[in-house]
Amino acid sequence: PYIKAIQATSTQAIEHLVAQHENAAAILLDTPSIQHGGTGEVFDWELIPKNLQKPLILAGGNILGLVYTV
Repeated sequence: PYIKAIQATSTQAIEHLVAQHENAAAILLDTPSIQHGGTGEVFDWELIPKNLQKPLILAGGNILGLVYTV
């Protein structure tokens, strides 16, 4: 098992990449960036598919105090 990191560019892109990695133990969603991490920006959580069937790890920016139910 592994955790698949995915850039949150669109709902459709997330769904497509999750389907390609069905053996992943969890999905880590992060802010899209040309650099490898560390943008400090929060991505649009509305992009998260409502029917995601894997454990979800949110990355991207300072998310302290933000609450979201998937």
